[in-house]
Amino acid sequence: MTTEGPTGNTTGTTTGSTRHPGTAPFTGLGLDGSQVQQLLRSTAALQALAGLPLTFTVLGLDRLVPVSAAEEADSSGPESASTPPARAPGLHLDSSIAATYLAASGPDIPLVLPYAPQRDHPYNLARRAQSADLLAHGTTGVLIGAADRAAPAGRVWGTTASQAEAAADAATLLAALGQSWPADTVVADRARDVFVESDRIRRVDHTGVFDSAGPLSAPTSEQTSPVLFWYAAGPGEALLAPEAVDVVVLAGATEAGVGQIAARTGPARRLLVQVDPAQASRGPALRDAGADGILIAAPGAPLQDLLAELAGLIDRARSTGAPGTPTAVSRPAPLSLRERLGLPQPPDRLSDAAPAFASPLGASR
Repeated sequence: MTTEGPTGNTTGTTTGSTRHPGTAPFTGLGLDGSQVQQLLRSTAALQALAGLPLTFTVLGLDRLVPVSAAEEADSSGPESASTPPARAPGLHLDSSIAATYLAASGPDIPLVLPYAPQRDHPYNLARRAQSADLLAHGTTGVLIGAADRAAPAGRVWGTTASQAEAAADAATLLAALGQSWPADTVVADRARDVFVESDRIRRVDHTGVFDSAGPLSAPTSEQTSPVLFWYAAGPGEALLAPEAVDVVVLAGATEAGVGQIAARTGPARRLLVQVDPAQASRGPALRDAGADGILIAAPGAPLQDLLAELAGLIDRARSTGAPGTPTAVSRPAPLSLRERLGLPQPPDRLSDAAPAFASPLGASR
């Protein structure tokens, strides 16, 4: 099993991956829609989840299932509106609503929202993700995939771009929107009669698969913007991740496949491999191949059983002194999800962007 990262958030052995030696490996948990519903209904499950040394939890991973070549061909044009992909079974509460509720009322659990741009425009998702990140004090992320099995049929935005192209453009737009209103523009300076330095809020004028103009309607959180994850059903999809992505989650990968992706993944990006609980022991071999950790998922399993199984895996790993297993967990100070993952601050994507508003000092000063 693995621990939370190179930030002093845990104690114990750190081995890291071949790409990031000396850093602690990371463990994420992917919940399906039914498991998210169980989490929201059970205080005991919420406390059990909070007690596990996980780096983050995905709320509704089963929505981002692989898309076959036939489905991609069927959905490549307007005539595909009557041909939906197979819908994900189970219950699906909007992940941003679940994340907002948990951030406002639950313990410190970093949360990741699954998203595919079939229904919501990236701007709409950016507003909700930013709100959740503010409530969670910078501990959220967005997991972007090509297809959402719970979304309505059809291509809502009328694009003829492929699903992968739409997802990549959405990620690029989300990264820019997340920087449009820096938190430190809110100065509340009574001496100058300035609450917000509005001339530092920047426009995001984006033209691509999705078009957008102007800034977000909320400032950033402590971590600048939510961490962007990319869900890949195989090595080919992993290589389609745009530059703005911070973490690639690779499903169904062998050690050899991980090695191929790791060799072509920049040093600033994290690479995680999706496994089921029975495969958690593959963690060291996957790290040797270049992965930075694992994402554990068991769709359909009762949540309490899954959490108990994870706790047992951790206890057994600790008792054997497995590399990377935490011997104690302490949280001396809140850490952003970006810090937990040991990610650098993203580059300024709007350095040349026009201000969205005039200076609050105006012509009268």
